[in-house]
Amino acid sequence: MVRVVLSVAAWQAPLRRALDEIEHERAETLPLRRAEAVERAVAMAGRGGRTAVAEFLGLGVNTIDKMLHLARSGPAVMVRSLPPGTFRRLLAAEVSEVAPLARSQWGALAWLIRGIAFDEMWIDAPGVLLAEEVEDADLDAGFAPARIAAACRSWSRVQALAVIDCCLRSDLDPLPTSTEPGAAGAND
Repeated sequence: MVRVVLSVAAWQAPLRRALDEIEHERAETLPLRRAEAVERAVAMAGRGGRTAVAEFLGLGVNTIDKMLHLARSGPAVMVRSLPPGTFRRLLAAEVSEVAPLARSQWGALAWLIRGIAFDEMWIDAPGVLLAEEVEDADLDAGFAPARIAAACRSWSRVQALAVIDCCLRSDLDPLPTSTEPGAAGAND
């Protein structure tokens, strides 16, 4: 079996993107969310709400006024977003629809996936790229790599991403299983 060794550049780009997203959240999104929370509290408090909220937070009324201005003039953060957990439920629904593989094949695929450095290009055709990784890997013939690659190619984009997600989290239980290649009997 082949192990994938990440070069320095391979880990730097994802780290930089993650840190940039965190910085964006800290610098732009969180102040707006705080301002919207203060705006809701002032509205709930009614008359004298600005002063009451300012005293409660230990801030000046001018600071509260600036937060109210930000909340009223900034883009709405919470407007028209999907409910929390929607993406996770979508992946769970999609992964249940993939063609079954043997438990050992899922294990081999998970091992391979955990060694891949994923980037933006995986969004376009994750199943095809995963099939190419399977074909390039030196998997033992007992795993039937051609069958794994064919399964990867058959998946929709979301199904492939759902399988990748399960494998990265080492949660293979949701993946449909069949009997071992060449073995007779029930599901393993």
